Amino acid sequence: MSITTPVPFETSVIGSLPRPQWVRDMVDRGESGQLTRQQYRELGDKASGFAIGLQEAAGVDIVTDGEWRRVSYMSIIGQRLSGFEPIAGKPHGYRVASRLRREQPMLVDDLRFLREHTTHRTKITLPSPYHLCNHRSFDVDAGIYPRREDLLADLVEIIGAEARDLAATGVDVIQFDDPRVLILALEEVQYDHFPRGRGSLEAEMQLAGDSLRQVVDHCGDARTALHLCRGNSNRTVSGTGGYDTLMPFLQRFPCDQIMMEYACPEAGDFSSLRAFPDDKLLGLGVTDVRGEEIDSVERVVSRVERALRYVDAARISLNPDCGFAPAMENPIPLDEAYRKLAVQSEAARRLRAGN
Repeated sequence: MSITTPVPFETSVIGSLPRPQWVRDMVDRGESGQLTRQQYRELGDKASGFAIGLQEAAGVDIVTDGEWRRVSYMSIIGQRLSGFEPIAGKPHGYRVASRLRREQPMLVDDLRFLREHTTHRTKITLPSPYHLCNHRSFDVDAGIYPRREDLLADLVEIIGAEARDLAATGVDVIQFDDPRVLILALEEVQYDHFPRGRGSLEAEMQLAGDSLRQVVDHCGDARTALHLCRGNSNRTVSGTGGYDTLMPFLQRFPCDQIMMEYACPEAGDFSSLRAFPDDKLLGLGVTDVRGEEIDSVERVVSRVERALRYVDAARISLNPDCGFAPAMENPIPLDEAYRKLAVQSEAARRLRAGN
């Protein structure tokens, strides 16, 4: 693909929107079996339609379904793959009871609904295999997967097959979320993100990049994006530090676009972008999802202008730092998210008018 965005300063969400209480109730009842499969699907369609309309009203160029059919962006894997069992009393926790299998597509039906209900370009988000194989919420029996690499190999096959089917169904952007790639390069981290062990920085970056490359090979004509963040739970981050250590490794990741946080103070200075690869698009985080303050349009524009010192305008798109609610209980009001997205879209319009 050409290394430019289709629309100057195109806008998107990272993936999730905050869930109103009725959506949280719907997912709880659907996942616990209190709703029939048909009832769950019909209510999910109504929820997703609302999420799509909110983004369109806010002026977002590339839309998702808000991830409103999921308990969390990660737990979709536990919900829809064979081999997982939920852990009682541990929200989002799953035990690996047998070798993991994808018996049917996980998100293709959700994508079909999204494409049928918007004229905008569409995005589907997936956790990266590397992120999943290191996740703290998965209890992995060493008798089933003796080595971390064994689990990773099955996840590469599963996520690759899902990406292939999403691309064949016509998705415009497939985004892979991997906070752990950034965590590797940070000095201040709140907890252990690698419960099954880790190697050197060099070895882990190689493992993360190689595994993602095998998945991206299945993505056809879809744009591929890698989202790097430091977590978003209860308006907090799980790691502090800039991108300087990470920048030299970004060439190892085969995605067309890298989504990075620059609105939160923990991300450091924009000067790290001087080392951003010149053959990739930059998803510039200009909207803070953790603070309660609604930034002014001028403040968002100023963030973009600082990035323009290092990356040309044709490669920059605008997005929030992270998903508004990677897990459905994140306490962010939906109206707050809408207003922030509307500001982001107005900032994009002003930037386009000035170029």
